[in-house]
Amino acid sequence: MNYISKFARDISNTYRSIFNKHAEKSDFNYKDFTEEKIDGYIYCNENSEFIREKTESLKPRKIGGICSGGDILILSLLPSGADIIAMDISYDAIAATILKLSMLKNYKSDKIKEMISSDSLRYIDAFKEFMNEIPKNLEKNVNKERILEDSRDSTNAQRFEYQWSRTSNYVLDSAREKIDNLTLIHENLKNIKNHGTFDFIYASNAIDFGRVDDSEKKDIIEAIEDSGHILTARTDLSNLSNCKLIESVEKTNPMRWDYYLYQKNGKTD
Repeated sequence: MNYISKFARDISNTYRSIFNKHAEKSDFNYKDFTEEKIDGYIYCNENSEFIREKTESLKPRKIGGICSGGDILILSLLPSGADIIAMDISYDAIAATILKLSMLKNYKSDKIKEMISSDSLRYIDAFKEFMNEIPKNLEKNVNKERILEDSRDSTNAQRFEYQWSRTSNYVLDSAREKIDNLTLIHENLKNIKNHGTFDFIYASNAIDFGRVDDSEKKDIIEAIEDSGHILTARTDLSNLSNCKLIESVEKTNPMRWDYYLYQKNGKTD
């Protein structure tokens, strides 16, 4: 009888262990490299179409860059098929990205567009449902209520709808297929060279407004392969001798963003 009781207990413990391991496992690759943190952005108002056009034309194999709230990452970078390392020092921004990735993974593209209507805010219920997809080592640092509160904000809701509703189902479907190419990192962009070399870096405005000094900008450029590119928003890198401006576009959408595309060690005309 004692043997049977022990056997039953061992079986129970084994199944409990398997269940707990599965319950704590996230489908998303996340790593934490710094204690530095900011509140960060849950939604963005950049021009996802313009950025996607750049990755489509340049065909990068490995992309590094800012995660932010995940909209540009999902709508502009993932469809390229490149391996991507997306970093941010905002835990909330990375968590918001995972919620949007979970929505993309679990719902068809037409359904998503129905859910993101700024009139209904039905996507918030999906975000609540997918909170358990946030990795445990990230979840402990996340302000979930702040993410949901920002999601209810009318301006953010309009931005979300604007970005995603203008994106074709083909692009959304392509991004869905490439989710496994993505690694999310809690890290400052200025340390990107610690994570390999890239042929395309999406910096947005993360190296502007005094956030990064010239020596740190040089470190970021060091992470780019020769002839690789960096796309910045509102950031002038012309003082760096190994960066050649190859395209500048001003006021690319109603949100009034300026973009500058530089090539490392690009040939002078």
